[in-house]
Amino acid sequence: MIGRRAQIGLATVAAVALLWWLLTSATGLVSSARFPSPAEFGVSLQQILSRGYAGAGLAQHALHSLKLVAMGFAVAIATGIPLGLWMGWDRRVEALVNPIFLIIRPIPPLAWIPLAILWLGLGDAAKIMVIWFAAFVPSVINAFAGVRNIDRPVIEAARMLGTPRWRMVREIIAP
Repeated sequence: MIGRRAQIGLATVAAVALLWWLLTSATGLVSSARFPSPAEFGVSLQQILSRGYAGAGLAQHALHSLKLVAMGFAVAIATGIPLGLWMGWDRRVEALVNPIFLIIRPIPPLAWIPLAILWLGLGDAAKIMVIWFAAFVPSVINAFAGVRNIDRPVIEAARMLGTPRWRMVREIIAP
């Protein structure tokens, strides 16, 4: 027995497919050059799955995309977390970096695409830059908030006990 939510989901998919078919094939309101019919889509999908696209199989394209996402995320983590920790730890760094960060923070990652293409071209570097920006902003915010939410008595107790700065960062700030 299918649950109520699954029935609604299946009905929605069926309605979208019917609307797609009506707009493209049956009525001809939308030309197939602009929006392919379900049959044309099926043929193209089968062709891509069997022969590949642009000299590579679909799995190779998916793996390449995953590699780009991993690289962009890794660079964002490697740059964003240290910056957020530093901003949270040192008020002077926060005073210097935060105004710039507050300017770029509300810009959606997709808005960086034209600049990424202009600066880095159409290659993988531009894609990695957009992914980097999408992950960089949240990592800075979360690292900054994490440092700022550490209880002051913990930091003061560590200072009172003469804990070296590197050990405070490693055992109190970073975790």
